[in-house]
Amino acid sequence: MVFRCAAGLLLWLAVVLSSAARADAPPGFEGLEDEVGKISAVPVTAGLPVLANPSAVDRAMIFAGVISKAEAHFARELGWKLPFRMLVLGRADWEKITPVPYPAPHVWNGKRLILMPESLRDYPGFETWGFDDVQLNAILTVHEVGHALADENGLKWDNVNRSLHELLA
Repeated sequence: MVFRCAAGLLLWLAVVLSSAARADAPPGFEGLEDEVGKISAVPVTAGLPVLANPSAVDRAMIFAGVISKAEAHFARELGWKLPFRMLVLGRADWEKITPVPYPAPHVWNGKRLILMPESLRDYPGFETWGFDDVQLNAILTVHEVGHALADENGLKWDNVNRSLHELLA
């Protein structure tokens, strides 16, 4: 009987401690507790839920403004409204949560999460293009919304030629 009570107590403690160890996600990032628990990001005041590394807050505000305008356009013109959330991360945090090489922007369609790099400067050959880092990254946020739009309308990333998906996005 004592053994059974001790085993029950240990099981109860394990459940309590494991649930306490899992931090709540910031508002708008429910379901991403594991990911946001691995990074050092702060909430950014924007028209959508945004977390960014402290060094990327200003850029995150720019990117969020572009996404908000794109969402308004798609809602007005296509009747399409889909909630998004965004992470803007430097290389160290990026590599903690995604296998996609830094700094390739991408969207997790199932989680409606746009992942944007703090900077595109680490992209091979970036300096030869002549693009403004912030402007190009802001434009790419809309491209990522395009992937979500294609996915939402049945053009799933896994079921099509990926070049076609990139072209449509």
